[in-house]
Amino acid sequence: MRWREGCRGSSERRSALERAWNGTTLTGLALAIGVGLASGATAAGAQTVSGRVLDEALEVPVPAAVVRLVDVDGEEHARVAADELGRFSIAPPFEGEFVIAAERLGYEPFRSPLFGMAIEGSVRFDLLMRARPIGLEGFSVAVEAGAERDARLLAFVGHTPETLGARWIDSLTIAGRPASLTPASLIRNQGIPGIWAVVGTSPLTEPLCVVTPRARTMDGRAPCALTVVDGVVVNPVEANQIDPLTIKGIAILRGPDATTFYGGAAAGGAVLIFTR
Repeated sequence: MRWREGCRGSSERRSALERAWNGTTLTGLALAIGVGLASGATAAGAQTVSGRVLDEALEVPVPAAVVRLVDVDGEEHARVAADELGRFSIAPPFEGEFVIAAERLGYEPFRSPLFGMAIEGSVRFDLLMRARPIGLEGFSVAVEAGAERDARLLAFVGHTPETLGARWIDSLTIAGRPASLTPASLIRNQGIPGIWAVVGTSPLTEPLCVVTPRARTMDGRAPCALTVVDGVVVNPVEANQIDPLTIKGIAILRGPDATTFYGGAAAGGAVLIFTR
């Protein structure tokens, strides 16, 4: 179990929580507010559970993860999907003992210890999920450390470097380009079929605008793709000012894929930049 700074609560309660995790194989659950466990503890005072779902290794958001509230008999009582920043909020319909479960394609299922909940008040959890590569039955593949990292970066959007093809620009490709290039120039030089990056005469003051010609707004315009850096939506001008030497990889999602994770704002697709 991994504790985060700012975890509050008595040392006795912290010890009880740590003991409850001994011998488990679950990924860490980071608590920002102490919660009484069901084993002999009283229900914590009035609870809406909120927090984030994060990749355990990279600590980037895991959007669209399904978070469920399950009772001791395994019956589901509430379900929500994490937003584009991995945030979620879920509440019990009645007082009782519950488990928080989370699932997402490309990750091992998460399951918390059993704990008591009441109707009022709030607690905060950060769910740390461990990436699980999506394999093909019957195939045995040896991968290098860099390929493993690339797969882990892309797991939260349900893709791999192979499924994205030219729409994935890895760190080795980026390192082979001139250091003076901007992210927009890197994407244009990749020559991705059906994808166009707008590069002007003053790239450091211009936005990162990647266009998928098939994506059109109601007035017929081709919108720029949403720019996301390390799981956070950022201003496209800021995105285009990132030093390429600090970039681990760039992924281009087309509209249908992007809207699954980022909603209507990503109708024109999304540019995902992962930095060191």
